[in-house]
Amino acid sequence: MAVKKSLYQLLEVSPAASEEVIRAAYAARIARLTESADPDAQATRAMLRDGLEILYDPARRKQYDERLREELRRAMASGMDEPRPRPASARASAPSAPGEIVAGLSATHKLVAAAALLVAVSGGTWVWLDHARKVEAQRVEAERIARETRLREDEARRREELDRQRQERADYSRQRSEESRAVAEDRRRTYEIERARREKLSEMQREEQTQTLAERRKAAELQRVESQRLQQERQDVYRQQQQLERERRQLRELEQNRGMKF
Repeated sequence: MAVKKSLYQLLEVSPAASEEVIRAAYAARIARLTESADPDAQATRAMLRDGLEILYDPARRKQYDERLREELRRAMASGMDEPRPRPASARASAPSAPGEIVAGLSATHKLVAAAALLVAVSGGTWVWLDHARKVEAQRVEAERIARETRLREDEARRREELDRQRQERADYSRQRSEESRAVAEDRRRTYEIERARREKLSEMQREEQTQTLAERRKAAELQRVESQRLQQERQDVYRQQQQLERERRQLRELEQNRGMKF
């Protein structure tokens, strides 16, 4: 008949283990069960959860320890009261004397008690050593799991920090790009407005220059016409003067010719 394990044996911890050790042992056992292909793993996990709830609660753990001690006392008492078999060499025909029977029973009880004590001490020593080894291995495993958990958490936090920094840089770059595009658009609009203003000013200047040139040409033409008119008038006056001069000479010649006749 299989012996029912205690919660301490199920969690593989010492009865004097602290709450932190129990919690670490529970995590280690659950981790091993997760990787195990045992069909009874679900039931074992449920038993482990119940054991953790009992041993992690000081009041329930105290009641459980008292129940374990009571069961141990009953088991020891039932073992001492169990009738011992008679030796095979004992005579069945003639009963022994009461003193011999008592002496024989006492010696037998002493031998059995000594052997049981020896077995209990040696077995208990080995059990304690094996339990201490398991507790130490469990502690090391729990520390390893806790260290790996911390490393994973640190790595996750570091990745989150890197992702946050990368996102911040991307947001900053996008904001700077949008600001650069806005500045470039403002500059383009300002350039277009200035170019349109310069073109309008150039057009006005060309119109003014064209108008001025036309006026200058008109003035030059008027001046040329006036100059030609004046020149024509001077030529007419000069011709008239020459005509008058010819007429005067003719008159003088006539007067001279008339005087010579008389």
